[in-house]
This record gives sequence, C-alpha cells and structure tokens, in this order.
Amino acid sequence: QRTIRATEQPGPFRGLVAFGDDDFADQTLTRTQQLLDLPKVDKVSVAVRTHHPRYHELKDLAADSGGRVDVVTEPKELMTRLVRAHVALSGGDGWSLELCCVGIPQLTLPSRPHHALTAKRLDDEGAATFLGAAEDVTFDQLSE
Repeated sequence: QRTIRATEQPGPFRGLVAFGDDDFADQTLTRTQQLLDLPKVDKVSVAVRTHHPRYHELKDLAADSGGRVDVVTEPKELMTRLVRAHVALSGGDGWSLELCCVGIPQLTLPSRPHHALTAKRLDDEGAATFLGAAEDVTFDQLSE
C-alpha cells in the first residue's frame, strides 16, 4: 500500500476519522460532522468498531449523507480507504502511529495525557500536526 500512497491522490479531498475504539472524548461523530462542513472535503471515512458508543448514530449519518460518509469496521475495507485519504483526524493513540507509517497527513486531537505525549512527538518529527486537547479544539481551529 505504501507505494500507492507515495504520490498524492487527486481530489476530491477525502478525510479519515480514526479516534480509536475507546474514543475517550467522544470526538468521532462531532469531528465527522465538522469535516463535512468544510467545503474542500468531499468524503469522510470513519474507522470504528461495531461496539463504538455512537456506532448507530454514525451509521445514520452515513445513510443521510448522500454518499459523503462511510463507516468502516473491517480491516480489509480500511486498507482501501487509507490509500485514498488526504488527511486524517486522530487522537494520538495507536491509530496515529499506524497512519504515520502509511504516510497520511494527520491532525491529532488527543484526549488523554499519554496520547498527548505521542501526538506532540509525532508533531516534532513532522508526521502529524498537534492541534491541542480534543475538548479545546474549536471548529475554526480545525478548519484553519
């Protein structure tokens, strides 16, 4: 997959939301809706498991989005989304490290102190942009 990812994918721009299985700050649904409000983002893939607390709400959002949102629960499906994503939102957890290895630019919004350490280190290394604590990042900061 890395060789495919080595060149930037053409538009329309696609986002990936991956805050992990726990999604401690309950960011997945909110941030997916915010990405949809950005005029340059055409599609958003959401990586969650079926036991995510907002799984059904995310599925409803996808059904009502006119094909702009898809909820990905299977690893096989996720691989096809990773190579197409232009940017990802993550929480500084294991997903952030995986996205870093694939080479997807990401904005990190951690919700736990130990995830913030990872997010800051990824920022220092140029693999991600640390925006701040998930609860503190506004829509305007995200869109900027």
